[in-house]
Amino acid sequence: MKKISVVLVMIILFVALVPALAVCAEDEKQYVYGVTSVNTYPKTNGINIYTSEYGETFSTGGKYSAYAVAVSAERTVLGVYEEDEVAIPAQGFLAVARSGAGIKKLRSLGISVGDRVLYDVSAATVTFMAEGYSPFYKNVINFDKFNSTRTENTIVIYDRGSSTGTNIWGSEVVVDKNGMVISIGGNNNAIPEGGFVISAVGRDRIAELSSAAEEGLHVTVDRTAKTVTFAFDEESILSGLDVLSGNIDALFDTKRASYAVIDYEAYDAGRKELDELYSAVRGAGDDYAAAMIATYDFKNKCADLSLLLNDYPAVEARALWLRPSESSTREQVNKKVKTIYEAGFNAVCLELLYNSVTIFPVDTEEYLFSQDPALKGFDVLAAYIDECHKYGIEVFGWMVCYRVSHGSTTYPQLAVTTKKPEWLNVAKSGTTAVGDTKGYFLNPALPEVSEFLLKFYKYILQTYDLDGFQMDYIRYPLAEGEDFGYDEYTRALFKEQYGKDPMDLGKSDPLWNTWCRFRASFVTEFVKQVNDLVNELRPDMYVAADVAPNFNEVYTKYMQEAKIWLENDYIDIAFPMVYGTNIVPQYSKMTIDAAGDHAYSYIGLTDYGADVLDREIKEVRAAGGDGFAFFAYAEYFGTDCKDVSNGLLSKRSLSPTYDPDAALAAQLEYLKKRLELVGTLPDSVQSDVAAALNVEYEHAEDAYETLAACAAELWHLSFASDSMVATEKYARIASDFSKAAKIARLSKAAAKAEYRKEHPLPDPYSETSAEEPSGTESEPASEPVSAPEGEASENTSEPESVPATSKAALVIAIVLAALCIPCAVLYYRRKKK
Repeated sequence: MKKISVVLVMIILFVALVPALAVCAEDEKQYVYGVTSVNTYPKTNGINIYTSEYGETFSTGGKYSAYAVAVSAERTVLGVYEEDEVAIPAQGFLAVARSGAGIKKLRSLGISVGDRVLYDVSAATVTFMAEGYSPFYKNVINFDKFNSTRTENTIVIYDRGSSTGTNIWGSEVVVDKNGMVISIGGNNNAIPEGGFVISAVGRDRIAELSSAAEEGLHVTVDRTAKTVTFAFDEESILSGLDVLSGNIDALFDTKRASYAVIDYEAYDAGRKELDELYSAVRGAGDDYAAAMIATYDFKNKCADLSLLLNDYPAVEARALWLRPSESSTREQVNKKVKTIYEAGFNAVCLELLYNSVTIFPVDTEEYLFSQDPALKGFDVLAAYIDECHKYGIEVFGWMVCYRVSHGSTTYPQLAVTTKKPEWLNVAKSGTTAVGDTKGYFLNPALPEVSEFLLKFYKYILQTYDLDGFQMDYIRYPLAEGEDFGYDEYTRALFKEQYGKDPMDLGKSDPLWNTWCRFRASFVTEFVKQVNDLVNELRPDMYVAADVAPNFNEVYTKYMQEAKIWLENDYIDIAFPMVYGTNIVPQYSKMTIDAAGDHAYSYIGLTDYGADVLDREIKEVRAAGGDGFAFFAYAEYFGTDCKDVSNGLLSKRSLSPTYDPDAALAAQLEYLKKRLELVGTLPDSVQSDVAAALNVEYEHAEDAYETLAACAAELWHLSFASDSMVATEKYARIASDFSKAAKIARLSKAAAKAEYRKEHPLPDPYSETSAEEPSGTESEPASEPVSAPEGEASENTSEPESVPATSKAALVIAIVLAALCIPCAVLYYRRKKK
């Protein structure tokens, strides 16, 4: 009976307290909302934005309820409306909530004429700064330990020593002696005197730290609870701006010292505007709405200045790997190519073979491969080449060499590996399926495999107007716990030469490295054969290969001797796949050093977010890479990575290989701008520099000796200088001349001109006609299959919320709870008696 009494008391208490708790929850107001659509049919969740581009008015057509806030260009509320038709401010915008829940939330704010509203386009949020609005917040995260080695998925705080000593795989937040965040990113950061560094490793923990921290936030550490609190308070408003402006000033000083080719007058004007905005923030006082709007403008101006301070190379490869799905019509192809062009890319690596079938028509009896039946004969490859060339985009035929099928292929009966199972690469265990995807690789050691592939490639080279041929999966398979190359033919060859069956070898055997090199030699020989074939049939084309970035793992993982290919000129371009958040400087250097001035390095990057991509492109440039390639189309346009197109890719660069004559001319013009900044050079080199800048050539390759000699002279001058300033000056000019000389050395302009006599390029699109024939809208990047908008119930997208309750209601609820609690206690005591 006692247990029942206790339970009854608990129920009474719960019933008494729930209304009060509910009232408290309902009284919390939401001031910041996500923007879910712009100038389109309104969605039921979030806020829909309408500008004058949509039209003069917004109308519900009487089909649904809406709550509209009209905002001026000055971000001030002009009016609040719940009518079916509302005028859209000519210079401002209309913020519209459509769902019942959203309407009630906005009503609860009591938005009135004169209130401020901030629409953050990049963050896709709207903040309604009505009465009661406060910008201040706290982010609390957990950390794991102090001054200890980072282990997977941990956050460690370092407050001892000169630096954290961490490796390249994490990310860090630096906090100064005043407890303020002064920088975010990188590893092995210096530990400020009296400050500390918060260091995260593991994708989830890095994301947790990055989302909580921001420059200027104040940080407190609770050692007992093991929590870190990032607080945005009144002091943070100005301290955050101080950090941002300080970073801008430091960046400008660096650019000026390195004679960066930037618009210095525009920077000076923008810097003055930044000071004015800082004064506006300071002058806002406790008018937090005005302060936050000025802060927003300040941050945008910092972003603008950062863009001005970016390097925009005249010549840089900007490639994008593209699997041409949803490309079964010319209109679809044009739409994708237009999207790529407008994003600032100048090269496409087009996948020719995937899902076991090709994207172009092919005689199956002759070549064994078949075209994708779903294409119904449409030549996707020819369409992409034509459209890309109209936009001046270079096309590499991206060919998977040995991995020609997989277990989940749609067309197993069409796969070459089904027709020729004796050609498969065999593991030591006897399996031919590689990894979880059950990839199927052809055997590089079999002469008939090489002959078969070369015959197929010859058909492609002779049929299609490609600019480059790019080999992928040009290696042995890699799978956990497996080792490949143990077919009877390969084993017999090795045993004949070295007297031992590879099946009897272990990794500690003296012959193990010999066995690895033995297998790698078959791949290298095939790469050489492809290079010879291209040079024979299409000397105007560039031979490229996608390679593993760590050349130290050549014989332990892939049997891929990329360094040898580069050193022996078997390939013209290497695409090292440097996929990671903090590995670009280290791993791209291996390829860049091996390539030297006799091959190009296009560094492969992928999706780790726009901020990481921005940094990695800068790292590629700093390392001396000739460009980059992003993997892949869907990952770029389907994520915030596409924002990089508004920054580092906002000014066009020419590919060094598509039109070498044009690339060299552009590089020499860029050099002239650099020389204007550098000023007068010593008499000993001035005349040679002038001669090199004005060198006459029919094709770029004709200028190589003149440019290389000038570069060598300038490098000598740089090394011999006893002044740091002079050393930097001469090194900068020497580097530019070296780049021009490399373009000339690797130019195939004469061969291209000869090829174009019989295969002219199509007429290019003009800037105004570039959308033809597909219209003007760019397609969504990730190609999602969306359901129709429909006319579903108004409240299906989010739960119905109760309007904010008045203070009187809250008081009544608390009083009821207070009355219920004594009653419950009295009841319990009487039962005890």
